[in-house]
Amino acid sequence: MRLRTALPSALVVLALAPAAHAASRQPRILYAGDWTGTMQIFAADPSGRAPVRQVTFARPEGPCYWAAACGFTRPLSSPDGRRLAYWSGGAAFQPRTLWLARADGTGAHAIGPALDAAWAPGSRRLAYSTADGVHVLTTKGSDRIVDPRSAVQLHWSRDGKTLAFVGAGGLSLLRGGHARVLVSATPSSFAWAPDGRRIAYGTPEGIYFVGTATGRTRLVYRAQATPPLPPTPLELTFAPNGRRLAFVLGAEIRILDMRTLRARTLRMEGHDLAWSPDGRSLLYVEGAESSNADAITTGDVKTVTPSGRVRTVVSASRPYGGQIVSAAWTTPARGVRYRAPQQVDGVFAGGPVQELVADGGRVAFVACGGVSAWTPATGAVAAVETQSECRAPFSRGHVYSLGLAGDRVAWVEKGWGLCFHWTAREATLGASPLDLGTGTGCLGSAPAAGIGTTMGAGSLLVRSAWKLHYDSGATIVDEQTVERVDLGGCPCPALSSSPGPYTPLDVDAGRIVVSGQNETRILAADGSILLALPVPTLAAQLSGSDLVLAAGGELRVYDAATGALRASWPLPAQPAGHDCDLFGDPSCLQPARLRLGDVAHGIAVYVLDAQVHVLRLADGADRVVGPGTLARFTDAGLAFADGARIRLVPYDRLPLRLRASSRSRLAAGHNAFRS
Repeated sequence: MRLRTALPSALVVLALAPAAHAASRQPRILYAGDWTGTMQIFAADPSGRAPVRQVTFARPEGPCYWAAACGFTRPLSSPDGRRLAYWSGGAAFQPRTLWLARADGTGAHAIGPALDAAWAPGSRRLAYSTADGVHVLTTKGSDRIVDPRSAVQLHWSRDGKTLAFVGAGGLSLLRGGHARVLVSATPSSFAWAPDGRRIAYGTPEGIYFVGTATGRTRLVYRAQATPPLPPTPLELTFAPNGRRLAFVLGAEIRILDMRTLRARTLRMEGHDLAWSPDGRSLLYVEGAESSNADAITTGDVKTVTPSGRVRTVVSASRPYGGQIVSAAWTTPARGVRYRAPQQVDGVFAGGPVQELVADGGRVAFVACGGVSAWTPATGAVAAVETQSECRAPFSRGHVYSLGLAGDRVAWVEKGWGLCFHWTAREATLGASPLDLGTGTGCLGSAPAAGIGTTMGAGSLLVRSAWKLHYDSGATIVDEQTVERVDLGGCPCPALSSSPGPYTPLDVDAGRIVVSGQNETRILAADGSILLALPVPTLAAQLSGSDLVLAAGGELRVYDAATGALRASWPLPAQPAGHDCDLFGDPSCLQPARLRLGDVAHGIAVYVLDAQVHVLRLADGADRVVGPGTLARFTDAGLAFADGARIRLVPYDRLPLRLRASSRSRLAAGHNAFRS
């Protein structure tokens, strides 16, 4: 794929234009955090005197398979403080898009996929690396490939005449259009000394210096081997005066004195090391990321002096903190003014919300592999089970099949590995969890004998159990059973079973909606059949006298007692399904593009292409509520997950209302059903 070869002239002109209100040039710390739901870039005053401001507000398109919320990361300010480069996307091994904007975040433009980037000291050139080589983009709009090799790291010399990069062949220097290999080894990281005469680079053996003119290398700090693998020095960065070199070794931050070549271990872990402009303190972000980005740990943004004095600049637990994944220094140009941060509602979930269910006035959710319950009326969040790290929804070990019934929560945990153990668990809020069963699975598919598809409401909590086999690559469900999860744990009584797929889809008022290959049924709490409808589906919800299901490209509304078709409305996309997990539901081999979430008060909610829709059953009116991935109705309104935040929209603030006649007819139907 060829990238855009010229920077839009409008962006260049606007990026150089001074702001209307001048301000003194004071260093700021730019950081990426997901407090508002998606990952955004914020600006913090390192002294703590000025409030946090926000730089980015948009939402990048495209998938982001990461343990952190999707959005914008890795701020990279130009030396003159007039422009800002940053990335959208996820982990380092996944596609990431490079963006360029004014320093305050306005006028943003996507440059294209990029691995790394570096500003030249004069701020008029930005080097960046793509699959087709190393590019240099100028503020006049030119974009040319200066080396055909793709690079994973880029750094300019202080005089801006030489670009160093790590690519095929090792560490190379590009000067005057000519490239030469300086070190044939592939370093984990490297940094220019301020005088430009040498480069420090890290290998599993330790830290080396290499002369940029002579190519002579010298080991200046030896790494101690730590089984099973030796630690590799990462993120080397020289102090502005060149007297100290900071680096990470075995997750610990160390500072090497350039005169004595002795290192001080600061006994703290972090990444994104960067010296302050005056060289008096070192910036770092607490936490670490697994090699394949399916798990991360995060913490505060801090600075530390060479003597070990630590200052917290941004607290992860306070507003506009959250999961913080990157940070960098900037000295904004005079006239740059950052905007006030986005106002948020709902609750911060602690990380990307992976499962969401609701019952009455309570919402249960899975975020980062932990299970929690939120009561919107009080704002209280109760942790049911926590993890020491944030796990991605695709990670080798994660939580799925969440169900909620009153104050009882049930879920399933998948262990780490290609072949794994799973454990079904249940807890009453405030009590310790109970194990409901365990088993094994393999090879990225539902276990051959598994448990999942947990559903609940009121006092009724159910799940499914299945047996399946594989034939010529196809998954064949031999039998699936709906089980009731009672207080005190399992064995769980079987309510109903069927050969082939038999998937529970909803629980309402002591009834269970379950669908098989030939029909959809409504079961009583004892498993007896209340209604059998000859319409199979993977998306159905039950609310009072309304049975709502997706079939044939339509959303159909049936009478839950008689099975009479009341209405049908076209759906904007197919296929339609329900929220589920590959390991916890044999029907989830392929995720549905449109997912029916819930029905209440004559309104259905579904998610399509990361947008939450509400549809009025009376007339088919369809409106978008906002960005989101999971949605459920509570007593108070619509709860939906937007990245790392769960929002609640009261019924009277939804973008469509029930008509008065529909409201009275619905109330009459509900009263008749209850009687």
